[in-house]
Amino acid sequence: MELLEHLPTDSLSGNAAARQCWAVHRPYAWSELHHEDPWSQGGRTDLAKAVPLCGHHHRRAHDPRYSHHVVTKAKGRKHVTFALRT
Repeated sequence: MELLEHLPTDSLSGNAAARQCWAVHRPYAWSELHHEDPWSQGGRTDLAKAVPLCGHHHRRAHDPRYSHHVVTKAKGRKHVTFALRT
């Protein structure tokens, strides 16, 4: 299981993603926004519901072999966990 940590305001500060993710030290412009409420299913494009991920983790979020769960903690910090489905 992987744990990623994000702040929705990271988009404004230039930090893109989590400690374990290459994007943590890369420009925000290099990240991809993952919609917590899938845009393809009518979800809104809302920064509060967006999680900046590197391409690898964004593809993993949409990979049917993996499940993911986003929890918003204090000050808007987001925790993302990925687990291989069994």
